[in-house]
Amino acid sequence: MNDSPRISESRRGRPRTRLTAADCQVLRGSDVGPGDFEWGGNTMVRAELGRFGFGVCVWLVCPSCERRAHALYLPPGAAVPACRACHGITYATRRADRLGRRILRLRATADRVGAEVAGLKLTLGERPPGRHRRRWAREIGRLQASQREFQRELFRFLAPDRFAELSDRRAA
Repeated sequence: MNDSPRISESRRGRPRTRLTAADCQVLRGSDVGPGDFEWGGNTMVRAELGRFGFGVCVWLVCPSCERRAHALYLPPGAAVPACRACHGITYATRRADRLGRRILRLRATADRVGAEVAGLKLTLGERPPGRHRRRWAREIGRLQASQREFQRELFRFLAPDRFAELSDRRAA
């Protein structure tokens, strides 16, 4: 078995990583221009121009598998930057349970609005200049709905029998 705390065995015996993009250094194609350059020590990375929709974007070529990717990742302890598939990097929502996904959604919605989330406390800032009032109100409504979903899921997690009791009462 592997000594790394970030790698575990799956049911089929294949290694399963718990790495997310937040754990890695990320190089995006939009950060560079076409051509060859050095990144992550002695590794040469190739960037190509390619069609994407109706425009053009810069694709990075993975040094490990030669596939084109929008981003390459360099996890801690790795010597070579590579794409998500080569490093086995997953999304944070893939390893989160229902409560964890609600927390991630609440934080993402709060970031869009510019609110601060500290524990269960939500602090709203001022409406940014140039943001339309109706759009601001709609975003605040989404934030409040996300907060209600999180609180409901937290209550279900902490007291499942009490939550079932309340749900039965509301249905009747």
